[in-house]
Amino acid sequence: RLPMSRQDIASYLGLVIETVSRCFGVLQEEGVIAVDGRQLEILQPERLGLPPARCGLPDLSRKRH
Repeated sequence: RLPMSRQDIASYLGLVIETVSRCFGVLQEEGVIAVDGRQLEILQPERLGLPPARCGLPDLSRKRH
C-alpha cells in the first residue's frame, strides 16, 4: 500500500503529478508494477531501473562534458 498520494510523491520528488502518473503508467505497461488505487505490487523488481527517458525524465546519471 502506498502511504503517499501521487501528488505527495510528485511534491516530494520535485516533479509535477503528470510526470509521476506517466512513470507509473509506463511501469504498468512494461509489466514492472501493478497499481490499483494506492495498492501497488512490484512484479519485476529487477526492472525498476528503467531508463528515466521512458517516463519523460532527464537521465541524471549520465555525465556531462
